[in-house]
Amino acid sequence: DEPVHNGLSFEDLQTVSDLVKSDYPAIPTLIIEAWPDVDSLQIPLSIDWCGFDKYGVYDPNTDSEYQQLLAALKSRRSDPDQRIVIIMDAQFLPDYYGLGWTPDTMKTVAANYYNLAVSDSDVIALVGYLWPGGLDNPAQMGARELPQTVQDEYVRIGQLIINNVVSIAEPREDFAFLPPEDFKLLQNYPNPFNSATTIEFQINASRFVELSIYNYLGQKVAVLTSGTQIAGRHEVQWDAHGFTSGVYFYRLTTKAGFSKTRKLILLK
Repeated sequence: DEPVHNGLSFEDLQTVSDLVKSDYPAIPTLIIEAWPDVDSLQIPLSIDWCGFDKYGVYDPNTDSEYQQLLAALKSRRSDPDQRIVIIMDAQFLPDYYGLGWTPDTMKTVAANYYNLAVSDSDVIALVGYLWPGGLDNPAQMGARELPQTVQDEYVRIGQLIINNVVSIAEPREDFAFLPPEDFKLLQNYPNPFNSATTIEFQINASRFVELSIYNYLGQKVAVLTSGTQIAGRHEVQWDAHGFTSGVYFYRLTTKAGFSKTRKLILLK
């Protein structure tokens, strides 16, 4: 939560996110940054989702500052496959009266954020924090203290999202949450290596996948395979001649945007 705002260095953030991803490779990792620090954010390759929090925005679709922040966040990604999480405003602060809002206004605010989320193909999730009332101000209203009409809108939006989620009986190719067993990174050998290494992966149904190599800055430096692969076990070799020693990552990504990443060490 707000790593730059809280003084966390990129190196420490990367260390933590790499560790979490290595233990839980099938679970997406997420960071949310404070809006004033979006331009300073560096996003490790092992982070799957990212977002920022900015409140008091009536309609993020037409708010020029919000749109600039969203564009800046996208530009800070180390990989265009990293998805965006939209943080909507699910509270009411006394300052909002100065904007001409009432607590009921949060119903329209929620709808505006939902419209933004569904209109942007980079967005994977919409989140509203369940602020407790009085957290930052005695007169602050949290999500549970807002009028029933607002809470009903949250339920309506949630139902719209649920209705668009794939059912188990009818899987959809473009659905991002593929079952963890649907594709696997098996192993790479040798690792560390000094000239070439072999990467093995398995997919249980024919689908489009890309296997790419990234440097420690999160920059894509090689694409080993890209296209529809038939179901089964695959071996791909990376010839690292011409690359300098250091830490690299290989990443398997599906067309749906779900990915798995592991580390490589090149020694020369």
